[in-house]
Amino acid sequence: MKTKLLLTLWLLPFSITCSFAQIWAIETIRDNISGAWTRAADFDLDGDPDILIQAGDSILWYENLRPGWVEHLVDPTFYNSAYAWVDAKDLDGDGDMDVLKAPLSGSGSDSLTWNENLSNGTVWEKHSILNTSNYIGWMQGSYGDLDGDGDLDIVVPEYFGNMGRLYWLENIDNSGEYVQHPLKTGDHNYSSVADLDGDGDLDIVSALTDVFWLENHLPDTIWTQHQVEAPGSSYHIIGVCSDLNGDNLPEIISNPLSGSNDKVVYYTNPDWQAVNVNIAPGVLLGEIGDIDGDGDIDVTYGGTGFTGIPQALGWAENQNNGSNWVLHDITPAKNSQMFASGLADFDGDGDLDMASLDFDVNTTAGSVFIAYNPMFTTGTSSQLNQAFSLSISPNPAAAAVTLLVQANSEEVFQIEIFDLNGRLVKALEMRGGTAAAVDLADMSAGSYFVKVFNEKILTIWKLIKQ
Repeated sequence: MKTKLLLTLWLLPFSITCSFAQIWAIETIRDNISGAWTRAADFDLDGDPDILIQAGDSILWYENLRPGWVEHLVDPTFYNSAYAWVDAKDLDGDGDMDVLKAPLSGSGSDSLTWNENLSNGTVWEKHSILNTSNYIGWMQGSYGDLDGDGDLDIVVPEYFGNMGRLYWLENIDNSGEYVQHPLKTGDHNYSSVADLDGDGDLDIVSALTDVFWLENHLPDTIWTQHQVEAPGSSYHIIGVCSDLNGDNLPEIISNPLSGSNDKVVYYTNPDWQAVNVNIAPGVLLGEIGDIDGDGDIDVTYGGTGFTGIPQALGWAENQNNGSNWVLHDITPAKNSQMFASGLADFDGDGDLDMASLDFDVNTTAGSVFIAYNPMFTTGTSSQLNQAFSLSISPNPAAAAVTLLVQANSEEVFQIEIFDLNGRLVKALEMRGGTAAAVDLADMSAGSYFVKVFNEKILTIWKLIKQ
């Protein structure tokens, strides 16, 4: 059963732009976990996304029944660690999702393993990939066909007292058997793969106190290193690549933490200039995707839980091809590690929802929950409140719009329109079932937020003025 969490809207001045709280329904999938990690994948091939969870010493997946969830066991012998991670990929090329696991025990006997999905998530077989005395993939590894042979290779970083390596693990003929290729010595926090130079093959990004990428020249085994960010005082703990500015070249999105200047940034390709997405103590990069359905890539964020300063789960809205970012907090701020490590349409309503852990770094107690996207778009229906919706027509609009509050009764609603700086530009009162024409002639071209509320309901809609 989804629990609707109704949050009050607030407007905060911010160095990026304003932060808006939105109404997302919260559903807890599993609580009372000692350690937690989560990913989204369709394990039973029924067409909807399920949830992979590290629950203490066990790896589980939860079958999505829409509504409801059924627990299934993948592996009961996982080493529980606050920094362990799990992932879901089709490692053997048979069309279903397998499970990759890295425990990060620091005991001198860590191993990267994968569990082969043999029967729609009901039967699993464990395989070993890499044994090492170092931490494997401090926060994440990455995947791609690096050698162009049609199967999925793995890139994993190691971290332990500057004794780590960056590995390309070559998948042999979709067998799930791997040949180890150490590419670079030294500690590395994350890896990501993308065709950064547009030559048709996948390159590798990695980071610790610096950020760099390795240019793929295969079948030549030499990898050319290119520097993105020089070594500094920050540790880049999570990173990913995607085209944020619409130029068809992937940018590098990274998460440098220093204790005094924590942020999420991206580096423009190919000049690698840093652009801030979110600046906040302990901010933590989550998965990326088109949250608002406008065709560009947005960035999710949460908090590390280490700073003592509460952080919220939220998303940064990409505007003007990555030149402006609007921050949307969707949960109350908490002193815990919380970020969207699973992004999928869990409820089948056409938008991306967030699966997040909520992990107390001091007690190691955690939970996994889903935040359901309320369809924050220019559309005419609210997925969260079926008895209420707002019609904005036309949208985008040039001179005027007609607002129609569609409700089951003649309740009174307050309508407020804000610009991106949080400035109230228009306000009016309407009854359910009535329409009102709003003159936009005195408003500049751009995006606006329409807040509709009374004592029972609050929703936020997007209006575009041409």
